[in-house]
Amino acid sequence: MRDLAKSMVSASWAMSLFAVQQALNILRPSKAAAAFDGVAAAAAGSFGDPLKATFRVGDSLQRGLVDLTYGLATGGAFRGESRAKPQAGVDPDISPEYRFSAHYVEVLGSRMHYVDEGAGETILFLHGNPTWSYLWRNVIPHLTSLGRCIAPDLIGYGRSDKPNIEYRWFDHASYVEGFIERLGLKNITLVLHDQGSGLGFHYAMRHPENVRAIAFFEAIVKPYPWEEFSTPEFRELFRTFRTGGEGGEGWKLIVEQNFFIEQLLPQAAGRPLSEKEMNYYREPFQEPRSRIPVWRFPRETPIGGEPKDVWAAVSEYSQKLQASPLPKLLLYAAPGALLTRPHVDWCKANIANLESVFIGPGSHFVQESSPHRIGRELARWYKRLPPSGRA
Repeated sequence: MRDLAKSMVSASWAMSLFAVQQALNILRPSKAAAAFDGVAAAAAGSFGDPLKATFRVGDSLQRGLVDLTYGLATGGAFRGESRAKPQAGVDPDISPEYRFSAHYVEVLGSRMHYVDEGAGETILFLHGNPTWSYLWRNVIPHLTSLGRCIAPDLIGYGRSDKPNIEYRWFDHASYVEGFIERLGLKNITLVLHDQGSGLGFHYAMRHPENVRAIAFFEAIVKPYPWEEFSTPEFRELFRTFRTGGEGGEGWKLIVEQNFFIEQLLPQAAGRPLSEKEMNYYREPFQEPRSRIPVWRFPRETPIGGEPKDVWAAVSEYSQKLQASPLPKLLLYAAPGALLTRPHVDWCKANIANLESVFIGPGSHFVQESSPHRIGRELARWYKRLPPSGRA
């Protein structure tokens, strides 16, 4: 204990002097930057492999956002892009409150919780992993004057039940389709994010007669070879998530350590989340076993030909999506995570009847950094949709 106390005193003293030195270096930013980089590298060198991967993902996202912010501030980035608002940074007035009334419907023997606000034709919001309808809290109010906004919690997520199922991709697809049928939803405009995008695309391409239009961001638009999936840093982390079965490396990170909620979500939110916001996101996953759906989804993502059945289903909907005449809106941020610049360019070149709008800096959970920009762009696009012409 004496040696530990001595080491802690030494470390504290060294960091104090480091801060003084950096204050003296303020007029020599390149020297200060090199010193900070050295400290970061030394700290990262002490991490185990999973934390090293985590550090690289977070560092890449944060450095990319800084680069983009400076570029937008000086007019040097994304010249000529259509954008929702020529503004860098985070939207103001992002509320942590979840003010929606609770609604429930029984689907396949379990209750699914959902938000139901506004009136008119259906605008259906599908979230991904590891979020729930709370993610849409600042987006939905922009659209309630235009339609009936419905945001379910996927089975096993949010305030929906957690039945004893495998939580495979096709399980979720069955519950989403069952939810739509039980509520009798017609002429649906889909708003899709993350794993919810694959489920929504799958439904839309199997039931195009019941879908009016599709908006999406940070979405799974096609299956990917490993070398094309996301960024190199996130790719490495995803490999870790898929390593081993129950009790394996991915299980320990996600189920035992609650890594998705405690680490990845706040890193990819584009801004610091408050304790109230974090507690809302923690709410559905208090016990380790409740995190099995969160662990399962990365293993169900179609990468490198696996899982074969999901790869085939996503390949099918991707081909149909590219040719579909349905109106589509792509909202994208930079640097992004699932839809990085090359993937956005692919969407623009290959998906028919697609409008794309750049919404500014952001990583993955853009509803937490740009909810009002997203809401305004969705409302603008929705008002211009052709009439559905359906009863």
